[in-house]
Order: sequence, then C-alpha cells, then structure tokens
Amino acid sequence: WDHPKFPVRSWAAPFGFAQNSALAARATMPARMMPTRIFGRPFAVTEFNFCRPNQHRAEGALLMPAYASLQDWDAMYNFQYAMSDDMAINGGVQNYFAIATDPIGLIGDRVGSLVFQRGDIAPAKNAVVYAARPAEAFSSIGRLFPHDFNAVGLVARIGSFPGEPAEAFAKLPDIAGVVTGASPAPEDPLPPKTVFSESNLVLRLEREGILPRGSANPEHTRFTSDTGEIELSSAQRTFRVVTARGEHFFAQQGSSLRGERVAVSGVTQRAAISVLALDTPGARPGATLADARRILVTHLTDALPEGMKFANADRKLLESWGKGPHLLRRGEAELTLRLPAGSWKAWAVDATGARQREVPLTRSGDTHVLKLATVSPDGTRLAYELSR
Repeated sequence: WDHPKFPVRSWAAPFGFAQNSALAARATMPARMMPTRIFGRPFAVTEFNFCRPNQHRAEGALLMPAYASLQDWDAMYNFQYAMSDDMAINGGVQNYFAIATDPIGLIGDRVGSLVFQRGDIAPAKNAVVYAARPAEAFSSIGRLFPHDFNAVGLVARIGSFPGEPAEAFAKLPDIAGVVTGASPAPEDPLPPKTVFSESNLVLRLEREGILPRGSANPEHTRFTSDTGEIELSSAQRTFRVVTARGEHFFAQQGSSLRGERVAVSGVTQRAAISVLALDTPGARPGATLADARRILVTHLTDALPEGMKFANADRKLLESWGKGPHLLRRGEAELTLRLPAGSWKAWAVDATGARQREVPLTRSGDTHVLKLATVSPDGTRLAYELSR
C-alpha cells in the first residue's frame, strides 16, 4: 500500500507517496488480492506491505490479519524485514519497506502475526466465486476483477474459477453463489445463484440470498463479515474486530468504538488499538479475554525519524530520510475494559515485551480504565501488559 514512486530517478530520492488511507478505499489492500485465489488450492501472499512514510500505515496492522483470516489464506509474508544484516540487528531510519526501521511496523507485524497464526479470527461462512470465462478474461490485456467483486471479500470468502458458471457449481459444490461478467454474453440459461457483476454487488447478493442481510449499507460504505466479527466503515475510516481472544479497533480522532469487553473513547489521534489475551506459561492454552491472566494492549499512531525532510506538509514528496531518533506522533485514548476478577496491574512495555514502568489502571464498578498515551513525561509508549 502506497508503494513509492520515483519522479526524478528510478529507486532514488526524491520519493513520491500518495498518502491515502486503505480504509477509505474499502480495504483495497488486501481486497484486490482476494479474487486471485483459486478455490481448492492453498493460497499464500508472498509480498505485502503498508509502506512508510504513509501516515495511515497502522491500518495494515489490523486489515491484513483480519481479512487474511476471513479469507482462510494459508500464509503471508511481509516484505520486508530489513535490507541488510546490520539493519536487521541494529535497526535504522532508511527504506520504505523495511519494518526493522519503523516502530509502527515492528509492533504491527507482531500483532498481525499472533492474530493470524493462532487463528483468532474465524474464516467466513460463505464462499462466492468469480467465473472467469475465457471470452471475458481474454477480452483485453491486463483485465482486472471488478472492484465491486473485491468488496464481496469484506463479507465472505472469494476467489476465482476459470470456466463457465455451471462448471464452477459442478466442481465447487460448497460455494454459495457465482458472479460473472455480462459481456460478452455467457451461456443461457444461467444456473440459479448466478449474478452478473455490477455496482453495489454485495446488496445484489443479499437480495439473492447468497449473502446475509445487513452485510453492507445502501451506500456501500459499511461492510460486516458474515461471521459478525469484522466491521469496516470506509466513510468513517473506522474498523472493528471483536473475537473471544482479542478486540481490535482503528479509531479516528473523536470517534468512540465498542466491542464485547472493550470500549475505546477520548481518541485524540487516529490509531490502531488492539487488546489481546495472552496464554500464561503453565496454564491451559487458548486464553480468552473472559478468563485471561495476561493481556497485551498496543496503541499505534505514526512515527518518523528526526530530520526526515519532505517538500511540503502533505508528505507526498520525501527528500531525505533524516538521522533519528524515531519520533512518535502524540496520541491519547481511553480504554474501558471488562476484565476477569483479580488484582490487575498494568505496565508500559517495549517492543520485546519487557516491562518498562507501571502505569495507572483504575477500577470503575465492574470495569477497569486504562489511559493510553504514546508520549508521556516518563517516555514513549506503544504497548502495555496487563496482568493479575
């Protein structure tokens, strides 16, 4: 997302960036990958990245593991960790891909890896396939899947099948429906549960009984997964994932979001916020937020090296990387948590998980309140550990 452009010389400064939000674009990343999956075969994403210095890149910490899990993909590879051995060990400030040089990327990648690999988020219940008929697929060079079919992947598992709709139903008996293009005209009659690709496709699939009612709003700016765990609003640029093992939110300044056991309010700067149950050594695996003894909280805003220079305040043309140290964008939020019974305490932790300092965790009735702040008088904070 926001791959650099090179307006003067290839792979050399100055570097151009669009500075767009993936949430505002209906999670184009990763949705544009979803149709390329062939049902019945393993699927791996061998390169993905939300590139620095895109100011919205913390969205990727939630979008990628959430939708990869919903799609039931098999593997993901973040490109890349580092450009060299030295960068991998000692970090740095340069490079638009290397997460070893980005505090936001380092924490976000670890959250995403945990959520995806332990299966916190359920795969979609329904599957919808695009019948890529040869007459349509080869009608133009570089033909893309329709944008509105990509959006179906925010609700259900999607993929493609090379052939006619009837062949897709015959070879993929577990699919809920088939989408295909109207031009050139396909075989007639079409099998039941087959619809033509069109704008507002999710609503059409609802009317046909292929997707559950309420999967999208009439404006096609809000999408809810058929599992009920994931909700994206492109208009509000907010995101919510609620599972037994964790609750995740992308909140904008002033927004308030709520899950089952966590509520987010008092947001002063857009941020990705995760609350995750952690297994305790010696205890049974599979801890949930309802019975956890340890909980991880992350709060990701933005970070840039000191001295990084842009041509303008819009950050669209990067002239130099700077020298560091990394500076965090100031942001605050308040978490209200329904925790299991116990004497809970909270600590700010570093990127290795080591406790740095105890922070206030106040009790209010049957809930606890944790005030998040990326910048505080005693240092910077991107993550917290809660324990009882």
